[in-house]
Amino acid sequence: ILDHCSEGWCREFVRATPDKRFAPGEWAEHVSGVPIFRDALASVICEVDQAEPFGSHYVIRGLVQDVAVREPHEGLIYLDGRYARPAFL
Repeated sequence: ILDHCSEGWCREFVRATPDKRFAPGEWAEHVSGVPIFRDALASVICEVDQAEPFGSHYVIRGLVQDVAVREPHEGLIYLDGRYARPAFL
């Protein structure tokens, strides 16, 4: 889960080729071996339970194994090709 300041980094990450995707930013490794972006607001480590194709993507259902949360900041949402900041009451 990224904060609203991470939009540029997120765009760079998804456009990079797989071999260069993890070059920018600071990364740590979870005990499970999963890479964790150090600047993330939260990291949710899941075990894949089910994956089904849906258009050009997959819908993946995961079983949460661990959650790490950083101090609160404004979040970043990506939906339908756009980035936005969530509005919380």
